[in-house]
Amino acid sequence: MINLIEELKEFPDVENLLVCKNGSELAKYAEENGIAHKKIKVSCECDLFAVLKLKGIILSENPDIVHFHSGHAHSIGYLALKNNRKIKKIITRRVHFDIRNNFFTKKKYADVDKVVCISKYIRGKVREYGVPDKNIELIYSGVKFREAVNNISYLEKEFKIGSRIKFGMLTALVIGKHKDFRSLFEAIKILKNRNGDFVFFIIGTGKDRKKIISISKELNISDRIMFTGFRYDIPELLSFLDIYVHSAENEGLGTSIIEAMGMGLPVIATEAGGIPEIIENNKNGFLCKIKDGKDLADKMEILLQDDKLRENIGDNNKVRARDFSSEFMVKKNYELYKELLRNKE
Repeated sequence: MINLIEELKEFPDVENLLVCKNGSELAKYAEENGIAHKKIKVSCECDLFAVLKLKGIILSENPDIVHFHSGHAHSIGYLALKNNRKIKKIITRRVHFDIRNNFFTKKKYADVDKVVCISKYIRGKVREYGVPDKNIELIYSGVKFREAVNNISYLEKEFKIGSRIKFGMLTALVIGKHKDFRSLFEAIKILKNRNGDFVFFIIGTGKDRKKIISISKELNISDRIMFTGFRYDIPELLSFLDIYVHSAENEGLGTSIIEAMGMGLPVIATEAGGIPEIIENNKNGFLCKIKDGKDLADKMEILLQDDKLRENIGDNNKVRARDFSSEFMVKKNYELYKELLRNKE
């Protein structure tokens, strides 16, 4: 959403106002980066005070389009704009979870002009829910590619891992039906037992950090894993890695995969959700069966042992990643806005 707002500044006929939750990281970012915004207090997705506040902002600003970027925003926006057919309404659906099958959710989805889906996989779920094709738009999530600005030698000094192959994954450390840490750790154990010379970087933090570290200790693989915690130097860390791994049970698309591809990394990922729309097996990476640690370990071993293959796949990925750039995503959203306003006229 931030990429969309910031890059739409390039279009002279677009003016954006961000409405966000008071006290949120998003509000802080908008404040620090000069993004036009208004803040509202929100306690839940049906907070009537938030609804009234948003309704007042909309009456004051009189926008042509209101674009919702989360389910909670959609709920508050639906109540604030209920029965208002003058303003065009869009919801971007990013998450892979099933849409709630209740009266309120059905009403709010029936009220929007377009549901933007970030992958064909998400589009399929929205179709299954009953949204007609004419109200669905496929616009892939886009990544703003960042180059490493610092010499990465400082990472070699920090982690002291020598010449070992470096696998890695960007992830929130949360246990649930999303990332699959158990199968990933099983793969690391298998590869360790095969005497693979490697280390695995898990980059990120989250509420289940201690539990996940505990699982790695139970499996006797903690000597092969670097838990980096939260980091700001993501481009440098991706440049430092040799191979990117994405172990998931479900995934809307997988923008961290796209980031890694943009940095020229070969990718190994599970065939979950929208991931096969990014990774073509044996061309720009390897796809593995979901929740299959052995299959993951086998693919990791192939790239571990083949320098040339890693290089070739990485080169392919630099090209492939451009299909998922934020510039392309912004252009498609802009075209959608123009189409909706033409129909309005």
